[in-house]
Amino acid sequence: MTAGPQDTPLPPGMRVRGGRGGTQARLADLERAAGALVEVAVALSDVADAAVVLAAVVDQAAVWSPSTATPARLGATTVLAGGRRNAANARQVADGLLRAAQTYAAADRMVLDGVRRGIVLGGRALGEAGPTVWAATALAGLAAGLGSVRLLVAVRSWQYLPGPLGLLGGAVSRGGAALSRRPGPVGGLGMLVGGPGLLPSDVRLPPAAAIELAVPGVAGFLTGALPGRALPVRDPVPGAAGILAGASGLATALLRTPPSGLVVTPTGGPEPTPTPRTLADVLEQVDRRYPASGAEPGTVAILRIDHPDGSRGWVVAVPGTQVGSVLAGTNPMDMTTNFALVAGRPADASSLVARSMEQAGIAPGEPVLLAGHSQGGMVAMDVAGDPVLGRRFEMTAVLTAGSPVGGMDLGPSTQALHVEHRQDLLPGVEGVANPATPQRTTVVRDLAVSPLAVDQDAARSVAGAHELSTYLRTVRTAQGGDDPSIRGFEAAVGRVLGPAGSVATSTVYQGVRVVG
Repeated sequence: MTAGPQDTPLPPGMRVRGGRGGTQARLADLERAAGALVEVAVALSDVADAAVVLAAVVDQAAVWSPSTATPARLGATTVLAGGRRNAANARQVADGLLRAAQTYAAADRMVLDGVRRGIVLGGRALGEAGPTVWAATALAGLAAGLGSVRLLVAVRSWQYLPGPLGLLGGAVSRGGAALSRRPGPVGGLGMLVGGPGLLPSDVRLPPAAAIELAVPGVAGFLTGALPGRALPVRDPVPGAAGILAGASGLATALLRTPPSGLVVTPTGGPEPTPTPRTLADVLEQVDRRYPASGAEPGTVAILRIDHPDGSRGWVVAVPGTQVGSVLAGTNPMDMTTNFALVAGRPADASSLVARSMEQAGIAPGEPVLLAGHSQGGMVAMDVAGDPVLGRRFEMTAVLTAGSPVGGMDLGPSTQALHVEHRQDLLPGVEGVANPATPQRTTVVRDLAVSPLAVDQDAARSVAGAHELSTYLRTVRTAQGGDDPSIRGFEAAVGRVLGPAGSVATSTVYQGVRVVG
């Protein structure tokens, strides 16, 4: 696969977690190194055992050659001592490597689990406390917010006072303005205190990581607020999504005729299409499936890529949410699918993709790349992680953009690349960060530090940061870079896209719920 300029550094504001170059991959390397050292120790022990046998042979033959028996016996003794000493050292180093890897992984899990558990317990306790405590908490939060605004106005007004206090306030304002260009909490603090007005002129969105921490608390509150005692589950988000899915189904049944099935049909025969050569090319296929790009509602594209050697690869392009209503209608790409996916329930959009793959004639052993934006990425992960479909299709890779997929599983042989923006809050609505495993790579970009004005404008709103056009610019800057995790994913995708000279044809499938 041609992925763009090779061995180029990643742009400012972009960081990579997981994958081939991630921490867990390095921990796995430590474990493999420890295993190799154990094998070396075994081999050295075998050498020492052979030296014992050699020493016995020397003793038996000493009467025939007394002059050579002494140096031979000394050599065997040296080999014996060295072999056992080196074997013990190798085992000691191996044990140290294993302990280091296990301690690091356990500490990482303990911190994350502890923070998340505390947030969930706090949300559940608040939900179970009842309306009186809810109202008191809301009033306390409002008072704290007003107090913070009053303090902020006071700090920013210092620069307009005469005398030394005004000079100090001016220095604070100028320093804050300089710091505001930095990413993270430091930049946020600089934005608050820097600038000419009494209030910040540019309100910075909270990072998606903050949403990932807040969502479990909100879900815990929702489940705790229901009648009865909430079960002490580790992750309340799927349960809360299940509640919303149930409410959506009830509202649909009360207000309109609920769907009774899903019909999946091709909208036409296979047509020649530009052969994707890069990750951005693949996402452009996803972009073409939105109604705003001229596509029919509720459609996915299946690209068959014929390689010069006669083999084939397949690309499945899945767009995101197209209907914002919580009432189920004819288009399966709606909010009811979002609720079902987060709750871990069967979703009509996933059925659309699975049945489209079957109708397309994807043969066992032919590599498949599933790509999706927003809800489409969730659908792609849902299909790729289905164990039944995994036995039917070879799910080689999954590419998601702006999708909340942290709690979704994959098969052991599937590589995934998740692209997210720091200002896009939607990837965090599942309340779980993407696992940083060797098979899952996450690229996070801070749009506010991009040199492009269009990216800086997109950073000002969730909608702008979530747009697929914004993600396309990010993928174009990330592909072909010198990061080992991105290169590893591109290698997996290369099996699907094939070498130069591959030819692609596209078939579009539409899913329509049967209503009435």
